[in-house]
Amino acid sequence: MVKKCPECNHYISDTVLVCPHCGYAINSEESPSSIQKDECNPENVGHKELVNQEIEAPNTFNYEIDEPQQAKKKYIPIILGCILVIGIVFGIIGFSSEDDKEPPAVVADSIVAVVDSVIEEPIIETSFSTIPVSYGKETNDINTEVSIDFPQTNNEILQESVVSFIVKALTDDFTWGENTRPTYDGDLSDGRAIAEFFVNDKVREIADERARDSIDSFAWEESISIKKVCETEKLISYQVNLGGSHGGVGGGILYGATFSKADGHIVRVIDNPTDSRFKDCLIRFVNRCLDNDSKEMLSVDELQDHPYPKKDPFITEKGVRFIYQKYEIGTGALGDVDIVIPYSDIAEYMSEDALTLIGYDRSSF
Repeated sequence: MVKKCPECNHYISDTVLVCPHCGYAINSEESPSSIQKDECNPENVGHKELVNQEIEAPNTFNYEIDEPQQAKKKYIPIILGCILVIGIVFGIIGFSSEDDKEPPAVVADSIVAVVDSVIEEPIIETSFSTIPVSYGKETNDINTEVSIDFPQTNNEILQESVVSFIVKALTDDFTWGENTRPTYDGDLSDGRAIAEFFVNDKVREIADERARDSIDSFAWEESISIKKVCETEKLISYQVNLGGSHGGVGGGILYGATFSKADGHIVRVIDNPTDSRFKDCLIRFVNRCLDNDSKEMLSVDELQDHPYPKKDPFITEKGVRFIYQKYEIGTGALGDVDIVIPYSDIAEYMSEDALTLIGYDRSSF
């Protein structure tokens, strides 16, 4: 049985699925030829690509999102590995620190031995010497002079201490009456400059005083010496001796000080000057050293009330030297009372610093 093709109107068998003349699908189902025809059609090709893009787009989108996540997942094992390595390293360090908290006794003993050796063996040994410095001026009515054993030492503290003592003696004692010296602010390392400064000022002082009091007769004389009188491996003692006469009236002063070579400080020789036993010892030696004529000029009451001299004692080779100034415990005719008490008699009243410097063992008496 035949029928017409709906597409080309040719007569075809009703059993065929596709028109043999135009390729039309008789039963509205595409035949292979029609599919091929559609695929070859340019319009259909564009449509097919568009459909494929729409189908593939979601896959492309999902891939772009997932790629960073997958990359992060790749780094996770690496990060975990680094954390594990760091943990192991800190664990080793912590274990070592625990071991270090209890060092062997040998190490500690070694450190103590090194420290002790440093303390007992100083790197630089103190050296000490003096340069004699003398400067003076003499005219028809004025004669004055300063003599100094100027220190030279590699110990800066000791050098400064002795020079300060010298300058203070010249400032406080190298004067007359209530007059005061001006402050020296020159070079403290130049002994001659120090001596010259105080001599020139002394000449000015005497000239002003003579002119003020209209004094034309009697030459005024004044001199001071500051000398080293004792030195051992551990100490140095200086003595200050001032003497002079102004218009026929004489005066002077005599005292000293002891310096420790180790730290440069002035040594306190007597531990407790107010100790009653020490006072009795001092009075006993003063009376022992004076002859009968001198004892008549001694003020017993003054000595009893003030047995300790105004100027501190200092150390000498034979003992501790005590000096009472003129008029201090007697009349002017008595002059200075200068006594030295042997260490064997005074050691029990001396300070520990002084005993250490002279090497005297307190337990031996």
